[in-house]
Amino acid sequence: MIMIKKNGPYILIFFVLIFFQSIASGFENDFAKLFLKPRIYFDYFFDTAQSIDADFFVVSKYSIMSSSEFLKAVWSQERSMIGGQIDVESDFYTHAISSSKALGLMQIKYQTASDMHIENLFDPYDNLKGALEYHGYLRRLFNDEKKQIAAYHDGPGSIQRQGMSITGDQYYNQVKSSQKKYKSIMLESPSVFGVSISFENGTILKTHFYNSAAYMKFEFYNYSDIYINKKNDSFMLDYELNSSVLYFPRTVIAFGTGLTFEDSGFKNGDYILRLGFPWRSLIVRLGEESSFTFKEEYKEFFYCLKLKNSSAIVAAGMKFNDFKVSVTFDLLKKSFGSYISIF
Repeated sequence: MIMIKKNGPYILIFFVLIFFQSIASGFENDFAKLFLKPRIYFDYFFDTAQSIDADFFVVSKYSIMSSSEFLKAVWSQERSMIGGQIDVESDFYTHAISSSKALGLMQIKYQTASDMHIENLFDPYDNLKGALEYHGYLRRLFNDEKKQIAAYHDGPGSIQRQGMSITGDQYYNQVKSSQKKYKSIMLESPSVFGVSISFENGTILKTHFYNSAAYMKFEFYNYSDIYINKKNDSFMLDYELNSSVLYFPRTVIAFGTGLTFEDSGFKNGDYILRLGFPWRSLIVRLGEESSFTFKEEYKEFFYCLKLKNSSAIVAAGMKFNDFKVSVTFDLLKKSFGSYISIF
């Protein structure tokens, strides 16, 4: 624990507060941000109990392997065709999510993957396995490459009932065009870098730095917290470092734990469980700062329940282009709040 002089960082805290108020953490739990679209995000939350939480983070991509190395696992289809199709479907991004909730490199729906016993659609090899099994089924069904590729997009039932559609024909041409131009490219997975600042529960200032990355069936998280508390006439500074690993065996479940280091030494970290999909998830974190977060999105609307320490926040809101806004109510503090996100 470090002592800060009595007349310490009033001015610094004031300017830091103004800065973060201008950029705007809402309800995007650290263990959910890897599934957001790669871009810059600014979040801001405040309520009538004088709690303020502001978050700035970047979701970016990093390379995990070359597509030529990855496609060595393909034997039942032309590798260049699969490479061209990955380009069309996801631009070689392992955590791509479409507006229709298709997932991963080859944009497979969860129900389709479940029928084929595919485990984790965000793992590139599992996703590829599912796509190859589906292609094998379509090839046996139609024995025609054009219908096979079009049915991957339109569905086999549609092709059987109505024949080639305009969208199916366009999709086939896109894939074949990408196949002709295909050359080895890097597969990419998400990484997150961010910082948040909050004022609540008598804590003058809490700053939270974090970064995370996904690789195959694993997710890695590192974060550090700095607390400034007022005690008597002095300010006390505490810090905490935490590293966690989540194992992600199936599309709808991930779990893990970590280690925490603070001024008194190492201790056991939190236990984390994430259930569901990126658009409908339950995240439970058990430890000294336990939390429970449930969020569901439906088109432009969303609602959320977040339990943490002495707060129980219910929120509902909607998206407007590059903005997300909501109103909140804390059931325990009896306070109203607002959450704004810019991305």
